[in-house]
Amino acid sequence: MRLRIVTYLIVLALVVITGCTGGGTSRKRVPQAGDTLYTEERAMAIYDSLPERALLILDSAEVVGNMTDYRAGLFRAKVLSKSTAMQQQDSAIIICEALLRHDEAQRNVDFRQDVLEMLVNASRMRHDYEEMVHWTTELAQLLRGQGLATEALRTDADLGLAMTHIGQVDEGLAKIDNAIQRLGMTTKFNELDAWLIAVKRKINVLQEQEMGYDEMIALASQIQQRLEDFAAHPDDYHDGTYREPPKEDIPCYHDFYYAQACAYKAAAYTAQGNRAAAQREIGAFRQYPYSHSLDGRMMIAQTLARLGDYATMLATYDDFERYMVSEGDTLNGARVEILRGRAEAANAFGHTTQAYDYMNRYDELKSQLSDNLQRSKAHLYAARYHTLELETALHQERVIHMKNLLVNVIIGMVLFFVVVAAVYLYRQRRLLSEKNYILVSKIEDAQEYKRLYQSLKAQKNGGTARSDDDTTDATRLEAMTDVELFDYISEVIRHEQLFLNPVCDRQTLVERFHLSEKRIGAAFSKGSPYGNVSNFVRNARLEYACQLLRKSTTMSIADVAAASGFPSYPRFAMDFKAAYSISPTEYRRQSQA
Repeated sequence: MRLRIVTYLIVLALVVITGCTGGGTSRKRVPQAGDTLYTEERAMAIYDSLPERALLILDSAEVVGNMTDYRAGLFRAKVLSKSTAMQQQDSAIIICEALLRHDEAQRNVDFRQDVLEMLVNASRMRHDYEEMVHWTTELAQLLRGQGLATEALRTDADLGLAMTHIGQVDEGLAKIDNAIQRLGMTTKFNELDAWLIAVKRKINVLQEQEMGYDEMIALASQIQQRLEDFAAHPDDYHDGTYREPPKEDIPCYHDFYYAQACAYKAAAYTAQGNRAAAQREIGAFRQYPYSHSLDGRMMIAQTLARLGDYATMLATYDDFERYMVSEGDTLNGARVEILRGRAEAANAFGHTTQAYDYMNRYDELKSQLSDNLQRSKAHLYAARYHTLELETALHQERVIHMKNLLVNVIIGMVLFFVVVAAVYLYRQRRLLSEKNYILVSKIEDAQEYKRLYQSLKAQKNGGTARSDDDTTDATRLEAMTDVELFDYISEVIRHEQLFLNPVCDRQTLVERFHLSEKRIGAAFSKGSPYGNVSNFVRNARLEYACQLLRKSTTMSIADVAAASGFPSYPRFAMDFKAAYSISPTEYRRQSQA
């Protein structure tokens, strides 16, 4: 799947380069009667629901002459930039960067603005905030050059948000605050709409930085006040700009942003510990249709969880995960937050093992996303260089020769990436094997060190406890410190291998040493690093199991589990994986290699 997407990205880049340098009308033919379906309008009518079909229509519309090459490229980028898949966003970026070099972008400011806006959106979708800073800065300069002060301030708010994500928090907040202040000076709709966006950006930053909850509440209240004024006096805000909704849509516009403001206030009150106020805002939020949408439910999910309503949060996460699966995209930031939320819920319900598993998956996916972004950026830089290189060579070719060249390049790229994919998979397997080998070595070294330490301690204390030492006076044991008592009991457990009994527990030790449960418990909780008897017994069983796995080639894993005192194979496998981060099967394979 990854190989197909990368190949598709390269194909798109080459097609756009061909269009941008091929000389315009030389590619066109006389439209046929059946070509009327292949139009820009047709493609844009379905690009949200059927993006692949929309791309085919755009290709056909360009070929039959219903669209210019640069318009077709612009709308290809628009379709691809809507995707949540990082590779398709990369494709959109490559197309847009090629379009910026097109003659149309040099002579048509509006066209250049459209391209820059898509680059900003694609960078935001990829969470590539360094690129976002670059493109928002260029877009803001272009807008100011056209005298579009409001749009420039709207872009400044996006720029400020991106700056906070690359460590420039104070500078970014200052940029957003300046936009909020200047946009709040007028009562026209375009300024109101831009002001709402800027305020939301400020609230987003405050939430991410976990600070300024009073300011969040104040800003959300200001959103509601201005929305109420707009709904009551729409004629005063009327300015005829393209962003202004028709009068019949004003209630929907009002309700959408008003509901979000309620959600922001609920989150802030929850963070402050004001549950009553938070519940009041949640009640207000639920009065609006937005609260029933999947986006709205996701927006309020974490707040509900922090108020103890984990069931609603988990139901929302279930629905959102089904949606992600239907879209073929489960590797994204939303999935990361869902795993973290599930971990918090599992922990709240007392399911510590499940919570541990979710947190492991959360850490792994978060790391994977970071790695994917770095790989994607490296690929993007390589693709940019490759695009420029090809653009110079392909500029001198005719359209008919370009088509033949494109086929050859595609075949070469496919073969190259097949080889790269094979090498990558081979290296990944080797790296995993090496990682497991190192892990097994560390486990064995740690156990050897522990055995040596116990041997030295036993020698220091006058020898190992004897299994026939039944004459030990309980009074003498009672006189020992917690540390001394733990050392003595643990030595007896290991020497007599009491841990191999599947029912070895604190009661077993009470009967063996004639001490109280409280005294036994104190020895393990205060006099040892294990915390309790169960943890010590599990550790001893795991160490014994490691010895069997290393030395025995005939015992099955299930037999090893039973021989080590574990009540069941699943419990053994789960405890082994949790303790050593490697399965028993892989441990045996590496230790016997």
